[in-house]
Amino acid sequence: MIIEVNGAGFVNKGAELMLRTTVRRFADQDPNIVCVVAAGRDKPPAKVGAIGAQFIWPSSSLFGMMGRYKLQLAMNNVASRLVNPERLHPYGLINRFEVDALIDISGYAFGDHWGPGPMKRFIALSDFYKKRNKPVIMLPQMMGPFDRDETRGLFRKLAGNCTLMYARDDVSLEAAKKTAPDANFQLCPDITICSQEPTGATPATSSSNRVCIVPNIRMTDSGTSPWPVEEYVNFLAAVAKQVLAKDHTPVMVLHDALGRDGDLAKSVAEKLDGNIKMFSEPDPKKLKTYISESKFLIGSRFHSLVAALSSGVPVIAIGWAHKYKQLLSDYGQERFNLVGANDSKSCFEMVDELVNDETFRFSKDTIIQKNLHLRARVNDMWQEVFQKLGLPGQNAV
Repeated sequence: MIIEVNGAGFVNKGAELMLRTTVRRFADQDPNIVCVVAAGRDKPPAKVGAIGAQFIWPSSSLFGMMGRYKLQLAMNNVASRLVNPERLHPYGLINRFEVDALIDISGYAFGDHWGPGPMKRFIALSDFYKKRNKPVIMLPQMMGPFDRDETRGLFRKLAGNCTLMYARDDVSLEAAKKTAPDANFQLCPDITICSQEPTGATPATSSSNRVCIVPNIRMTDSGTSPWPVEEYVNFLAAVAKQVLAKDHTPVMVLHDALGRDGDLAKSVAEKLDGNIKMFSEPDPKKLKTYISESKFLIGSRFHSLVAALSSGVPVIAIGWAHKYKQLLSDYGQERFNLVGANDSKSCFEMVDELVNDETFRFSKDTIIQKNLHLRARVNDMWQEVFQKLGLPGQNAV
């Protein structure tokens, strides 16, 4: 079986871990399953090959502007018919007509915030598979809101192309069902909760004093009330100073590879006269290991929070979308979700709580217990996905 995996690359470390998790899960299910991706700047050939995936040929992203995606896709399909697929295989290339199913792992791409573009592109791609009676499955992701007429209409069409769709949280599920009531929606946590634990990862204990602080440039341009850059930097610097004052070691941890988060981290370091370490790691498994060995994490990157919580590490979430609150709710940690810039003072109170051994241990024990339930739900999801693809079941991992 050949499966196209859409919606993730190697720039955002959370997206990369989703891609790695998906490819590995299918390989564990059947080593003969081939996962393929469309080429793009965020998918270097060496990295795609290293995780065991291959490329679609030709890829739509190789041609023209994204606004002409439907035309690009049609051109690719014509080109695909002109080349014998057997001639492509030695080069790790797959003709899309050979692909048996489409799996989307976008994370968050469909809603008013991102506009019509991502939905139009996915509709064009999923149309190809639906017309050929091939499964189209969206793995757990945030969806909505769909308050605009255009996005509502596009999402209904998108949902009509899908065999099965998973929302990552209750708010997304409600928005999706309200917009496309006839679609097959299910609820499941983020798939990276069950990502393979990095070798050497050790549980954080109260004796660990490292606190990861993860910035996110999206905090300054997204959500209902974005933070001004300087205000966000000053806030993170103040939090880092408080961590230092509590005899803990703050570390600015970068969870993307675009560089703009790095600019924020450097600005924070300047506010502390360089009295704070920075950590960057291109391998998401090693990055998760580093996070798992910390006492707690204060973060604005969603998948940095998932990496921590799935490793039993308490968090303080500073987010811009409902996915942050919903994630902490899954772990019984709602009170450690920062509501917004106007609620920033409560973050200092949260730090005070987590440096306290008793509160830390209670939060950690709760998170560990929740992980057992959440991992079981993710494993159940995979069983349903395998069933929709006509694959045999598999033991939980």
